[in-house]
Amino acid sequence: MITQAVVISVIGYFLCFAVLAVIWAVLSIMKKLMTEKKPAAVQEVKPAPEVKVVAENNDDDELIAVLTAAIAASLNTSGSNLKIKSFKRLPSGLSRWGTTSVNENLINKL
Repeated sequence: MITQAVVISVIGYFLCFAVLAVIWAVLSIMKKLMTEKKPAAVQEVKPAPEVKVVAENNDDDELIAVLTAAIAASLNTSGSNLKIKSFKRLPSGLSRWGTTSVNENLINKL
C-alpha cells in the first residue's frame, strides 16, 4: 500500500516537471520566433517645416466661456452658478504621468 502511494507520487512529480519543461520549451521557441526581426533600412529623416503659431490673448472671454460650460457640464449644474476667477495654461511638455497628476489634483480640489 505504501509502495503504491510512493509510485503515484513519483509519477505525479514527473508529470508536473514534464509539463513545466514543455511550457518552458514552447515559451523559448515563441521568444525566438517573435524577436527574430530583420533590421529596417535606415532612412533619412527630413526636418518638418516650422509652423508659427500666433496666440491671441484677446480670446480670454471665449476661453472662460468654454471653461465654464465644461465645468458646468461635468458638475451637472448651470453655468450661471459658476464663476471662474482665474485660469492658468499648462505647459505642453508634461508626460502622461504629469498630466494625470494634474488632472487628479484638479478633480480633488472640486
